[in-house]
Amino acid sequence: LVLGGELLMYLMFKVVRRDFDYWVVLTGITLVLCNVTLRILIKFAADWALIAQLRHPLELGGGYFSFTMALTILVGMSAALVYRQEDTEITGEDDGIEERFVVYFMAGCCTGLTLSYAIFLKRINQKYVRTFFDTRTGDEFIASEFRRSLKEDNDADTGDSFK
Repeated sequence: LVLGGELLMYLMFKVVRRDFDYWVVLTGITLVLCNVTLRILIKFAADWALIAQLRHPLELGGGYFSFTMALTILVGMSAALVYRQEDTEITGEDDGIEERFVVYFMAGCCTGLTLSYAIFLKRINQKYVRTFFDTRTGDEFIASEFRRSLKEDNDADTGDSFK
């Protein structure tokens, strides 16, 4: 239920921001099915493997990538806190795993994830840190890169880049 809700939130986020269409040249229902399939695959890869390259605006986006990491911590801790109560209510038995162990284990995992992400952001080339919090859509990214390249070409033509 939580995974489905998060996936639906991600797809709606892409649709609302007009960033849902993928680069595949198709039309009609095949385009929609391809877009949904590719977006879901990218989302799973980003969530389960934490592939940093998927923060690119044409894929998951930097801001959403970081948001997903925070959401993982929130969902993980929430699941750990309700684990014991739900398990006993559903099965009517105690499986022998202490609630404290589950909570401490998840707290350790979440702390490790947070620390490793913070260390990663500290150790990479600092000019790329902003890309992990970038909220531009794919179209906005392409347009800004195009404008930047035009400015660089103009600077090269006028000699301004050598001053």
